[in-house]
Amino acid sequence: MTGYHLAAVSDSELFSGAERALEILLGSLPAAVRVTVIGSDQEVVSRLAAARPGAEAIPVPPKLRSLRRVLRQSAVDVVHMNLASTRSCRPAIAASASLRLPIVLVDHLPVPGLRLRGRLLQRLLTRVSAARVSVGYRSSRLLE
Repeated sequence: MTGYHLAAVSDSELFSGAERALEILLGSLPAAVRVTVIGSDQEVVSRLAAARPGAEAIPVPPKLRSLRRVLRQSAVDVVHMNLASTRSCRPAIAASASLRLPIVLVDHLPVPGLRLRGRLLQRLLTRVSAARVSVGYRSSRLLE
């Protein structure tokens, strides 16, 4: 699948490591991939979109209803989210899942020693995603 519409979602208010990794990814995607960057912080969204010529930047409050509306109106094919913490992008994950969009979750900082509730939530997030990856060997083993 070469020509598709990717929504990259960030709920970060700071441009840090996860956003830098997403910036590099967006800049290196094939030209046939259309990109829309959605996020709660105007500066972060604008910087991420600048990495990709022609990308659309949509700042939106991190609320389920707002995210559902933007995702539906943008007619995206897949949603990519970098997870900088265990609480990252939860409204965007719920919005994407409710629209039955394929979700790619990228864990940047999995947390060891989660209690039962946290582990069950992580399993649910994995089940609703089309793909879930981590950025390194150790964090991948922790996520498993």
